Amino acid sequence: MVKATVAYIPKDSVIGLSKINRIVQFFARRPQVQERLTQQILVALQTLLGTNNVAVSIDAVHYCVKARGIRDATSATTTTSLAGCSNPARIRARSSCVRCVTITVDG
Repeated sequence: MVKATVAYIPKDSVIGLSKINRIVQFFARRPQVQERLTQQILVALQTLLGTNNVAVSIDAVHYCVKARGIRDATSATTTTSLAGCSNPARIRARSSCVRCVTITVDG
């Protein structure tokens, strides 16, 4: 099971929610490590939206951990990539992005 959470602060344009889903699914289709997937989604959204203020978090259950080796049926891995909002005037906005991602992933 995989859950992707995306947050961004728009600059000049916004995109529809279905477009975000398509971007996530486009990159998730190919076999790759979760960290790279998280970063690819972030960069794609930055490019398409023309803003650096993007946050992506992916929470996934890895069946190789469940079925082989350690056989841990309860573990999940979360990767988060945050960009932008480094300007002191944007610190509060970045905190808002982090809070949004944390709330969504945790529950």
